[in-house]
Amino acid sequence: MEERNAFYEKLDEYYKFKSTKKPFTKCAQLQMISKIEMAIIKTQWKKHRRQYYLLSTYDVLSIAEEKFLIHKQNAADEKIRETKKELTILKLISALNSENRKLTGDLQMIMTMLIVM
Repeated sequence: MEERNAFYEKLDEYYKFKSTKKPFTKCAQLQMISKIEMAIIKTQWKKHRRQYYLLSTYDVLSIAEEKFLIHKQNAADEKIRETKKELTILKLISALNSENRKLTGDLQMIMTMLIVM
């Protein structure tokens, strides 16, 4: 129970000092990639405001059958920037490990499942 409380305390502390805009989860990134691809395909019908926004802000980069959500480049010499991903779990695991705390079996299983996703 102590480990679980420590996990949630670290999670609260992380979000308290982080900016209010949370990074995208892997699931949200995959949804946005599919929406962007649908907006690119949708040329026969009128596009919605959200589709115009997604197409002007983000782009999809495909490397070896893996797709990445990136910010659209404004200039040719601008670097490619990948959108921020949710790395909260990894940071919390390292914080808990640095405090020499052991995670319970259930919590460890949940965290490894989230990392694999």
